[in-house]
Amino acid sequence: MQRLKLEKSGFVPREDISSERVLKLENDHDLLSDPVNFGQLDVILLTFPAFKDGRAFSQARELREQGFHGDIRAVGALFRDQ
Repeated sequence: MQRLKLEKSGFVPREDISSERVLKLENDHDLLSDPVNFGQLDVILLTFPAFKDGRAFSQARELREQGFHGDIRAVGALFRDQ
């Protein structure tokens, strides 16, 4: 499985993942009205700005329903058991 490492600037792709193939989505991005062209993407990072803000869970479901089969990663205020 391909992995990303965390640095001060955020997620930085390792050598086996091109930075052009990683997309970070803010949690207010509406995937229904503005779908993502994920044809060449390996990883999509979904933002959790606050513990109580779960909109990125809905984004993850919508990405799968639209056919994205790559890695979906959580970034921000999230506990592992969520």
